[in-house]
Amino acid sequence: MSLSHLNVLRSQLVEKHLDAFLLNDPALLRFFTGFTGSSGLLFVTRRSSIFVTDGRYKEQVAREVDSVRTVIAEGSLFETLGKHVKLPHGAVVGVSEEHLTLAQAQSLRKHLRGIRLRPASSVLQEIVSIKRARELHLLVSAIRLSEFVFNEILDSLRPGVKEIEIAAEITYLHRRFGAERDAFEPIVASGWRSALPHAHASDKKLKHNELVLIDFGCFVGGFASDLTRTVAIGKPASRVKRMYEAVLEAQSRAMEKVAPGIAGKEVDRIARDVLTKYGYGNYFVHSTGHGLGVAVHEPPRLSARSKDVLQSGNVVTIEPGVYIPHIGGIRIEDDVLVTEKGPECLTRLSRDLLIV
Repeated sequence: MSLSHLNVLRSQLVEKHLDAFLLNDPALLRFFTGFTGSSGLLFVTRRSSIFVTDGRYKEQVAREVDSVRTVIAEGSLFETLGKHVKLPHGAVVGVSEEHLTLAQAQSLRKHLRGIRLRPASSVLQEIVSIKRARELHLLVSAIRLSEFVFNEILDSLRPGVKEIEIAAEITYLHRRFGAERDAFEPIVASGWRSALPHAHASDKKLKHNELVLIDFGCFVGGFASDLTRTVAIGKPASRVKRMYEAVLEAQSRAMEKVAPGIAGKEVDRIARDVLTKYGYGNYFVHSTGHGLGVAVHEPPRLSARSKDVLQSGNVVTIEPGVYIPHIGGIRIEDDVLVTEKGPECLTRLSRDLLIV
């Protein structure tokens, strides 16, 4: 898998008029080489590749990386790279501008004198965002595990239990049943706090007649799941039911639009229009979704300003929400595969309002 990805990247170097590409993000290093450590550099030219890491990973890199020449650093990673790579003056090196810091860019220029750096994250987008069969299998495995965990924690959603206790249970169950780690810190927000779209789980106790918003996911084989469900503790008020119906309709309509060639901003517009129709437009404060894969957030983006266009093989989240201060919030999030036949919802959890 890694070697074929590298070959595609090399072909992109020629097409994009790049002489080389530097990768330093751990998720991308794993995607292209299989390396699961936290520190390394992958330098890809049109004819060769070199992977540099430090002595902590000497044994690990020998076991995990077999498609690329590997070097154990003496000194800094960039200094070592400079000793093993020679490029002509003026060579253009593509970098992922989202992951290379200013200090790292300066170090790269210092040790590979005369090179020109070019922001080139878009070169990686198609390679990473279009899932092959094995990658899709791992991503779906992560979804299934998170679905299992969600069903396991439902009995814990009762008055008196703290948000942080629910979050801890999610993390524990993910790891116990095979996840490498959470995809992100689980969001568990109850009552008025559910109106905070990305609230940290707190020591607030769940109460009767409250909503609980739970956003969670995990990594399996380097690929992430990302799901959200909103649960009512006790019989929900009619106002809450109306909010939920609006969000569910917005999600359904947006999901129906998912297809190759559709602009991400168009999917976002549809969800936003539905919520505006219900009078909740001003309470939808984030984008409709994002790509999902080796990172929790990757292209294509489904937002009002997105320039991304959906392609077959993308996996995206569809996650509209309504958040009313002092009252509460509702979000429903599912993971959707873009296919030539239209959307395929990979999530199997019920989208009806759960009442416990």
